[in-house]
Amino acid sequence: SGDSVQLNGAAQPGYTYAWYPESGLSSSTIPNPMLSLGSLHDYVEVYTYFLTGNDGYCASRDSVEINVAPPPEAFFAI
Repeated sequence: SGDSVQLNGAAQPGYTYAWYPESGLSSSTIPNPMLSLGSLHDYVEVYTYFLTGNDGYCASRDSVEINVAPPPEAFFAI
């Protein structure tokens, strides 16, 4: 949690790209955007992002799951 990770779609010449959802992404229209995990405000541990690639004739879709661990809790011994 609080880190960033790059989503790696397979870039193909002549394709357009659309990521969904767009929240937390540096761009939703490139194949390899950065995802800022600190911008995800829900307390969900697994997020699913979908990528659609379209060459003007056909489209294909894939997904990636991002597992987010909560930040560690500080423990102070007194």
